[in-house]
Formats: sequence, C-alpha cells, structure tokens
Amino acid sequence: MKRQEQFHCRFLDYRLLGSCLLSCLLICLARTTLHASESNFNALNDTIAADVALPDSLLTDDNVYRYTFSNFPLACRIMDELRIRKLLPTHRLDITEGDLYFNNGHYRHALKNYRRALESDSIRQNDDEYMDQLHRLISTYDCLHNEVGKAECVNLLLDKAKATGNQPMHSIALFNLGKMIYYQGNKSQGYEYMHQAVDLMLHTDYEYKYDNLRYNYNTLLVMLQRDKLYEEALSTLDALQSVVTRKQGGEPQMQGLEQKELKALYAHRAVVLQRLGRHKEAEEFYKKFLTVSHVHSRDNYLIMPYLFDRRMYDEIIRMNATREQFLISQRDSVNYHMVTIKRTLGEAYASKGDYRRSTHYYKQLSILCDSIKKREERNTALELAAIYDTTEKEALLQQQANELRERNILLISAICIMLLLCAGLALIVRYTLNIRRKNRAMARSINEEMNSKKRLSESRDTINALQQKIEQMKTAAECRQEDNMPDLQDHGTEDDEEKDNEPKREYNTLEQIENRRIFDLMEGILSKQSPYLDPKFSRHDLCMLSGTNRTRLNVILMQCTGVSSTAYINNLRLEHAVELIREHPEYIISHIAEECGLPNASTFHRLFRERYDMTPNEYRNAIFEK
Repeated sequence: MKRQEQFHCRFLDYRLLGSCLLSCLLICLARTTLHASESNFNALNDTIAADVALPDSLLTDDNVYRYTFSNFPLACRIMDELRIRKLLPTHRLDITEGDLYFNNGHYRHALKNYRRALESDSIRQNDDEYMDQLHRLISTYDCLHNEVGKAECVNLLLDKAKATGNQPMHSIALFNLGKMIYYQGNKSQGYEYMHQAVDLMLHTDYEYKYDNLRYNYNTLLVMLQRDKLYEEALSTLDALQSVVTRKQGGEPQMQGLEQKELKALYAHRAVVLQRLGRHKEAEEFYKKFLTVSHVHSRDNYLIMPYLFDRRMYDEIIRMNATREQFLISQRDSVNYHMVTIKRTLGEAYASKGDYRRSTHYYKQLSILCDSIKKREERNTALELAAIYDTTEKEALLQQQANELRERNILLISAICIMLLLCAGLALIVRYTLNIRRKNRAMARSINEEMNSKKRLSESRDTINALQQKIEQMKTAAECRQEDNMPDLQDHGTEDDEEKDNEPKREYNTLEQIENRRIFDLMEGILSKQSPYLDPKFSRHDLCMLSGTNRTRLNVILMQCTGVSSTAYINNLRLEHAVELIREHPEYIISHIAEECGLPNASTFHRLFRERYDMTPNEYRNAIFEK
C-alpha cells in the first residue's frame, strides 16, 4: 500500500509538472502569435548583442526617432552608421543626433550637436529651419538652467520671427521671454508677454499648435496658483480644457494624452475651486478625479493640495503609499517623483500628529535627495567625458583637412589681411580726425553757451541792482518835491486827485521793494540752511523765518514767485529731489522722497508730476538716455 501510494503521488507530481510545462508552451505560442509582427525587432536586438552589421533598410533617421525611447543603444548605433556612411547631410545628422540625446536627458551632448547644426550654411540660409533650430536650443538651455544662452537664443528667434512674419515662432519666443521676465521678478510684464504669445498661437495653423498651447496653459497655471491668482487660474483651466478636448489638427496624435490631461484638469479644478471657497463644485470635480485616478497614477500629486485643505490625511497616505510601493517594485525609487511622495507622506503624518512616522519619511527624504544629487553629478561627469572623447576624435579627423586648406589659402589670406589693414588704418585715421574736429566744435559750442548764460545772469543781477537804485532815487526825489511844494488847496479838482494818487504810487513802490528785500533774505536763509527738508516744516515756520504774518507772506510770495506758501515749500523740496536724482542715480525713489521732506511716496510722485510733467523714474531714465 505504501508503494502504491508513493507511486500514485509521484504520478500526480509528474502529471502536474507536465501540465505546467504544457501551459508554459501554450503561453509561449500565444505570445509568439500575438507578437509576430515584432519578431524582426527582437531579431535586431539579437544582432546588436552579436555585433552583426545592421541591414541597410534600418539605416534611416526615422528609425533613430523610432527607437529613441524603446531601444536607445540601437538608436545610437543607427546614428553612428548614418554618420560613417554619410547617408544624410551633415546638418541633418547633427539635428537627429541632438534630438536623440535631448529626448534621453543628455542635454550637454544635445547642445553640442544643436549648436554645430546652427552654424551650418544650410540652416542659416533657410529661415524656417533656422528658427526651428533656435527653438531646440531654447529648450536645451532651459533644461540646463543656462539663462544667458537661453536669453540670447530667445532674442535671435524673436528678431527673426518678426522679420519673416512667422507668427508661431514669434509666439514661442515671446512666451519664453515672458517666462524669463517672470522669474526675474517682473511678474506683471511676464504675464503680459505670455498672454500675448498665447493669443498669437491661437490664430495660427501651426502643425504643433495644440501641443504648444497645452504647454503654455500648463505653465501659466502653475504660475497663477503659485501667485494665488485663483480666478485667473480658473479661466486658464477653461482655455486648457478647450484645447485638450478639441479635435487636434495635423500634429501627431499621442495615445492616452487626452485622458491624462482630463485627469490633471479635474485635479486642478478641485484645488482652485476649493481655494476660492466653492466647496461643492470642488467636491464634484474631486469625484470626477477619482473615476480616473487609476490612470497615470503618477499624476495623483496634483490632487494633494485639495486633500490637505480637506484634511483627508488618510486618503493622502493611501494614494502615496500605493505609488511608493509601485515604484519600489519597479526598482525606480531614486527620482524626483519619489521625493514628492516622501515629502507628502511626511507632511501628512505630521498633520495627523504621528511624528514618529513623519520623522522617518523626512529622514528618507534627506537620504533620497543626497542620492539623486550624487547620481546627477556622476551622470554629468560621464556625459562630459563622452562629449570630450567624441570631440577629440572629430578634431583628429578634421585636422588633416584643415591643414591642407590652411596651406592653400595662407598666401591669399595674408594679402587680403594686408589690404584690409591698410584700408582700415586709413579709415581709422580719417575717423579719428573727424571725431576730434567734432569734439572741439562741440566743446566750443558748450563753452560759449555756458559763458552766455553766465553773462546773462550777471547782466540780470546788474540790471536788478540799477533798478533798485533808480527806484530809491526816484522815491527820494518825489519826497523832496512833496516837501517843497506850495499849498494848492484852491486849485481845481483834477490837481487834488493827482495829489492824492502820488503818495499811493510811492507807497506801492516802496512796498514792492521791501517785499523783494524780505524775499531775498528769506531765500538766502533757505538755500543755506535748507530747513524745508524737515517734513514738519510748514507755512508757520516760513512766517517765523521771514518775520511776517501769514497775509504779508502770501503777498510777498505771489509778488516774487506767483505761487502760494505751500506750493513754494514743495517746489524747494522738489528742486532738492532733482539734485539728488542727478547726483545719486543709485538712490531709490522712496529714499529720495524722504530726503527731500516728502516721505509719502504717492504725494511725492503726484507733486513731481504736477511740477515737471513726468515721474521721478521717467526723469532719471531721461538723464541716462541723454
């Protein structure tokens, strides 16, 4: 019985093993049947491992793009064969290789190829290809965080797009310009440029119109939420939804893109509406989000602000923990997406009061950030080394051709250089002589103008002094004549009226002279001591300084300046502000306002504009332009 039982058990084991083998065979046959169309691709991978020559049918730039993501080594080998056999023009090879490395994150290698393609005559002589290449360089510099190179390419693209009337490229350049201005701190102007770029793109028939619009709207959405402009963010979401759900034009279709974008839209709408206080609507979009939460689960981070606002910490932990386990199972745990997950879990546990787990995730976050930084440094070093090796090989290949070409053109170049030097020297001498003559003439004109102003000022002072002496002599003579005049009471009525008027004229003249004297004394004290720079200096202080009452002071100021006491004090302060702007252009306007006695910036700007018909900033800019 025991032997029979053992035999029966072994028979069952063998039958089970046979069933497993049969199942495996059936699965393999099914996979072979389903993927028969891909057998050639698998064979190609085998040929790469065996180092067998690639078939000629595979050596096209289309296949480089085809295998860019699915089989990067094969794409690199196709690229090398294309260069060795020179199956494409040099600039097309540079562009294709640049795209290959850019799409795989090797931005420095891509930059080298893009810049070399931009220098070719074939690219520079074709405006459309030239602008496309500038667009590639802008994207590469953006990924490398090279703002100087990016700004240079944006300016070149903007000028070329305006010159050729290319609206799509004008929109691309303007949007990138707005991004740079926004991140430099001038957010209002940055938003203005980016909105202009979106309007331009909307009215074009560009092949990649909707792809660019999606990028533009998503970028604006991030900035608006960061600046807490939720109403504008809601309008941007409406515009983005119309682009996502609209039937697209000639641009290549991307499988699953619409569903992915809709999921992001639901998340963004839930967050924005929650921040606007429209909680019921936000909850509706959150429910819509849950219906597609299983699709593109890496985008679940978009809903986290809504969940934090609702204090749904358990849901936050559930979503992120699931995603964390998935990444760990895929052996893809050292990336920025995992950084976001660790940080979110740490915040969620801290909000729940579970500080032990929160500390645990924050420690993991710190270790993860260090690991990513080290990996990026290592990859950058390896990439730079590969670029260096490639550059050395290319330099050796071109060295012989360069030497031969240099020998052929050396004599002609020397002759041309000598002729150019002679012509340039003659032009420099002539230009220098002309500049000297013009400078001397300008200096004479300036000196004559300054001397004329000085003589005019001196003449005016002399005339004023003589006028005062004449007025004094005239007044004294009239007084003596009045003392010696006989009694004419019996004369006619006209003589009496003339007699009554003469002292009145004398009094008015003496009063004007006295007013002028008081004003000059007061102005001399103000110019030396500058008490008006004190914000508390008022009309009462001006009366005390001049030794007159308020009524007499107004009469003096209206006679000598034509303005009231308050306007006179403000004019003195504004004149001091003008001197500060000219002598210290580095001062900020608020500091200048305080220094001149007008600490209220809005009042200072209003008075300055009323007096000089421009703002302080406009005046300072005018000085710089001059």
